[in-house]
Amino acid sequence: MIKMRKSLRSTLKIAWLTLAWALVFPLLAQASAKDGEAEVYEGKTATIYLGTPYQNTLRKSTVITYAWYSENDSYVAVTSSTQNYARIKGIRATSSCKVYFKCSYSLDGYYRTMDFYYEVKVLASSISVTRISLSHSTANLTEGNTLQLTASVYPTNATNRSVNWLSSDASVASVSSNGLVTARAAGTATITCRTADGSGCYDVCRITVEAGTQELIISDEAGLTEIPTVANIRYERLFYAGWNSVCLPFAINTDLLGLRDAQIAVVDDEDKIGSDRYVSYRLVERVEAGTACLVYVPSDQVCKIALEGVELVSKPDKEGALLGTFTESTIGSGCYKLAPDGKSFALTKSQSAVCKPFRAYIRR
Repeated sequence: MIKMRKSLRSTLKIAWLTLAWALVFPLLAQASAKDGEAEVYEGKTATIYLGTPYQNTLRKSTVITYAWYSENDSYVAVTSSTQNYARIKGIRATSSCKVYFKCSYSLDGYYRTMDFYYEVKVLASSISVTRISLSHSTANLTEGNTLQLTASVYPTNATNRSVNWLSSDASVASVSSNGLVTARAAGTATITCRTADGSGCYDVCRITVEAGTQELIISDEAGLTEIPTVANIRYERLFYAGWNSVCLPFAINTDLLGLRDAQIAVVDDEDKIGSDRYVSYRLVERVEAGTACLVYVPSDQVCKIALEGVELVSKPDKEGALLGTFTESTIGSGCYKLAPDGKSFALTKSQSAVCKPFRAYIRR
């Protein structure tokens, strides 16, 4: 009978403690201690585990009552659980949603409790771009030059960090799919870099293109029909002993020619005396661009001229007796060209007679 009463007291003690746990359970959330953190993506699942020391404690305990639950099922839901872990699912993105673990258990003849929570961050399954920044906001380029633009996309963990490039005027400055800008012609253009994720974020770089300096090679082989106002010049010609006719789109002087004992002459007039024709000329140190002249050298010599950013004329001067050409021109019969010996002018007799580029002749 005494044993039965003692057993009854124990039973009543257990029932009373269980009831007490049930009554205080809702209040324990206010006293919970943080036991860990976790991250989960929207629509994905993750597992949060009770700390190893607590698992060991429960392994040695009896009469275990536990519960895992979320403070807000709209953000994080507990899909399944054991006394050691809980499977959670991300419902909607949030910076913090607590998942609680409440437990009562008996150990060494005493009832005890565990009261923890886990800080869970729900990451958006699709993270939008919030800002984009280009490596340059403005740039000045010369025709033909290039500039590599780079785009920094934020946040760095955005789901889609691809960008699209566009030029407001591709004839002035074009842009490739990886941001390489090429200066095409003088003018201005705006390069826009826009995110591809639909967030609408973009940044721009304003490009100013300046006219470049064209490289011109002038030789006996090919003439020029289009000549810029300024260019870098490379000129090479073999001058034969005697007089050579010359007409160039840039000014020359004896020093520039760099020829030994060279002389430059301009033709003032040509006249007929009896059956002969005579050319009157005078020696000069310099002739202006487009002016036809004669250059004398005592022996065969090669002339090489290199000029940077020199001013040019587009057409030869047609005012003098000696007429020049920048292209190979058909002058026909009845014109006077320097004879191959460089000592006299010879009359052309064929309708197909030509004057080579950058040479001169006298029209009858």
